[in-house]
Amino acid sequence: MQMPLRRATSLIILFVFGILVFLIYTTSVQTLQPRFQALERQIILRDVHQVKRLVADKIQTITVLTKDWAWWDDTYAFVKNRNKKYIKANLPLSTFTSTGLNLIAFYDTMGQTVWGAYHLREAKELAPVPWIFEDFVFKRIAPWGKDYSGTGFNGLVTVGDMTLLLACEQILTSDKEGPARGWLLMGMVLTPAKIEQWAAANGLDVTAHIVESPEAVATREFPMVLSRDDGVEARSVLRDMNNVPAMLFTTKSSMTISKVGDNLIMINFAVMGAACLLMGGVTLLLLQSKITRRIFMLARQVNAISQTPNEAYDISIPGQDEITDLARDVNSMVHQIKEEKRFLDNMMRSVQVGIFLIAVDTRIIVEANPHACALVGLPCEDIVGKKCHGFICPNKEKSCPVLDLGQPNDLKTRTLLRADGKQLSVLKSVTPITRDGTSYLLESFVDITELETTRAKLEKSEERYRTIFNNTGTASVIVNEDTTVAMANNEFYRLTGYTRKQIENGLRWTECFHPDDVKWMLEYHQQRRVDEDGLPRRYETRFIDASGNIRIVELMVSMFPGTSMSIASLLDITEHKSMEQRLAQKAFYDTRTNLPNHLLFQERLQHALAGTDRRKSIAAVVLISMENGLADTPHLGRKQINIMTQLAAARLREIMRDSDTLARIDSTLLAMVCEDIEVAANARLLAARILEAFEDPVAIDMNTQRPCMRFGMALYPHDSSDPTEIIRKAEMALSKVHPSDTVRFAMYSDTDNQSLLNHLEQESTLSIALETGRLKNWFMPILHTGKKRICGFSCELHPTGNEQQFMPQNRITPSRQSLSHALDLQALRVACRTARKIEKNTGAVDAILYRLSPGSFADTAIVNKACATLHEQGVARGKIILAIPARGLTVAPERALRLCDSMNEYGVRFALTGFGHQSPPIQIIQRAAPSLLLLDTVFTAPANNTTRIRPEFMQALIQMGKALDIPVVATEVNTREQMDRLIRYECEYIQGEMVSKPQDADSLERLFGKRYASRDTR
Repeated sequence: MQMPLRRATSLIILFVFGILVFLIYTTSVQTLQPRFQALERQIILRDVHQVKRLVADKIQTITVLTKDWAWWDDTYAFVKNRNKKYIKANLPLSTFTSTGLNLIAFYDTMGQTVWGAYHLREAKELAPVPWIFEDFVFKRIAPWGKDYSGTGFNGLVTVGDMTLLLACEQILTSDKEGPARGWLLMGMVLTPAKIEQWAAANGLDVTAHIVESPEAVATREFPMVLSRDDGVEARSVLRDMNNVPAMLFTTKSSMTISKVGDNLIMINFAVMGAACLLMGGVTLLLLQSKITRRIFMLARQVNAISQTPNEAYDISIPGQDEITDLARDVNSMVHQIKEEKRFLDNMMRSVQVGIFLIAVDTRIIVEANPHACALVGLPCEDIVGKKCHGFICPNKEKSCPVLDLGQPNDLKTRTLLRADGKQLSVLKSVTPITRDGTSYLLESFVDITELETTRAKLEKSEERYRTIFNNTGTASVIVNEDTTVAMANNEFYRLTGYTRKQIENGLRWTECFHPDDVKWMLEYHQQRRVDEDGLPRRYETRFIDASGNIRIVELMVSMFPGTSMSIASLLDITEHKSMEQRLAQKAFYDTRTNLPNHLLFQERLQHALAGTDRRKSIAAVVLISMENGLADTPHLGRKQINIMTQLAAARLREIMRDSDTLARIDSTLLAMVCEDIEVAANARLLAARILEAFEDPVAIDMNTQRPCMRFGMALYPHDSSDPTEIIRKAEMALSKVHPSDTVRFAMYSDTDNQSLLNHLEQESTLSIALETGRLKNWFMPILHTGKKRICGFSCELHPTGNEQQFMPQNRITPSRQSLSHALDLQALRVACRTARKIEKNTGAVDAILYRLSPGSFADTAIVNKACATLHEQGVARGKIILAIPARGLTVAPERALRLCDSMNEYGVRFALTGFGHQSPPIQIIQRAAPSLLLLDTVFTAPANNTTRIRPEFMQALIQMGKALDIPVVATEVNTREQMDRLIRYECEYIQGEMVSKPQDADSLERLFGKRYASRDTR
């Protein structure tokens, strides 16, 4: 049953104000009562703190009194001479009674009693100090006592069944000067009665008693606040100096504050309740006069309008408020409803869609618009009131799709039979609707005769173009915007091997092209749908057919106007491209050796020299003459020259880099371009490697003979900056070499040529010295700056008689790989034997440092050979540290990292040296994972040295080593300035004349026996 608005409003107001009163009371109880209780708790806890403060004040009073007596010249003299006049004059019974003390005792520095007295309450005489105090005091003042601290102490003490307040201080002069002559102890017996007496004097209600069982009390949490019917009490304990509960006391307070708070809450509740009742009554009266009465008036007027909808009637409510606005809104809605009804009537008459409104219960047409009557060909009055069956519904009677067959609607193409006998194609739909509570069917139909005619023409046109698309001679596809292939013709299936099923399953064109081409083709695909004119329509690309074969196709792409689809035609040009490549091969490559010919060489030379200019480096042009190429066959035939050329090309490729070029200029002449030579002096190393490559004999016509090719070199831009001129100067260098010369390599510059001859002569001398044993190992100790001891050494190989060891300009730097390997392995072999001898006689060697020759650094095989040498000498691989140039990680990072990986794989440690302007980035150093970083002369040189790098770079390198957890070794430290700077920068290891001069094996062993630091840091 619906409740009247007035009753519902009254109940809601009463309920709301009742809830408000309840909330006020509950809030008051929940917020004010805990605050009153918390205030009582604070007061009772303050009383507890005040009791403890009273005890602490007494202790402080005794402490001050003890200091006054202990720091007195008379007391200082008494402890030494023990004059009884001091006792008689200063410590009679009246002193105890006036101060309230029960115990006074003097002790010497050894903890022995000098004088002591104990006064019992109301006793007439002083008694000796109870023996039970002796152990307590002795432990704290005797130097060997368990709790001796050397300073005074004070606090609450429990001794036996007595509780005392004690203070103890050292006996000094009145000026607080020593030495201390003993200790003065003063104490007061603390009883529950005294605590209660002190509390009462301060207005506190306290009850105290001695703790009988400290263990039971110690487990409780204090202070403990308890509420009683008659008040509140708090319990707490006084703890002695050992934190053991000694005395339990209870403070009490009445619950005056809580009772006052309860009365205030009840008064507040009564006042608020009365106020809420008054406000509720006033609210009901105002609500009745301002709202409910006017709403009833509005309801009556709206009901009158609904009873007579066709009459013009406006709603009128007095006032200027929301209810008046509501009345105006209702008026607006009534007028809008009437306007919409007129609009719908006009729309029904003017819309170009035939509409019937059919009653569901009688199936009679109750309304038809003029367009429906025109399509049927009858006046509306001849249609309205007739059965719907027979006009447009093709179904038999009692077979209505919506009413009889249960279908939700009927949307189909039908043929309309007009009254004049003509037939029209119409699209008909039937939808159930409700109007004024009555069910109807809304049947609409549209003439689609012209649409059907157009559709038939489109189907015929589509079939014609589909036939043309499928039977054209070019493979074609239609592509959607999402890269799926929408359609493909028969030629595409034949060319690619893909099937219709793959197209129907959503094949994407990105799956049919090479991944490298798909990247830029996708950009074309996307941009073409924005602006087709700015992109090429025809381009070449690599197509992958269904079998995975890659074919070169010419692709022509165009967009369908007005759509996001594109059409692409594919022309297979694989054979055409192969023919082009074969023709280019014949035009630019030598057919017998497959080397570039003179045409391609000229092009690559131009490119190489341009790159050299950009990188500001040097390029070498080397000409190799095949004439007189064999020692025993001075005049070679064409076949022999071809074979010799192929063999020479194979050997040259082994020492070439990927960026270098080797070409055949004519039948007897090869040319080579080597890029990225840093300095002109390095060209002689390249010459030495080329000569080394042709030291081994070759087999031609079943005969083994020594090759005798001639070589000529010119440097760009050192000798010339013109490409044509640089080749001519290389030819001039080649003409300097005679077939009978011992050295068959010449450079264009006389200075460079002489430098090359000197270098080759030096390597020849080294080879002879190695074979005859005229090389000697020298050693340079390494100092650990933190431990101040020698921990290892580095070694170098020098010809006998050379007194300039460990100088950069005197180091052996052979470029021939075979000689480099032999020298390095010889030096390692001697260093390992020396290390084993030192370890056997004097102590351990932490590390052996050795700098690899440049020729060894170029080949990772040195690592395997070094491991074999270590195994042969019985030295662990972790002992040896091979130094390699750091710049190799910048110039040729791949080759350098291969060498680093090889050493890490074999368990051989290595160091990076030669840091400078071409130092590798920190990421490459982390990747290489060296065991040491070497600071060489470039960093440690004196300030007046022109090759020296600024100290901040040296400091940065040391800090980088610390950050990467890689130790740093500073080499060639020869002055105090260098050493001080390195120690200031926290360099971990140093080496040089500040540590030791170069040593032979015997001197090094004696040096390790001494294990001294350095001449200046012993």
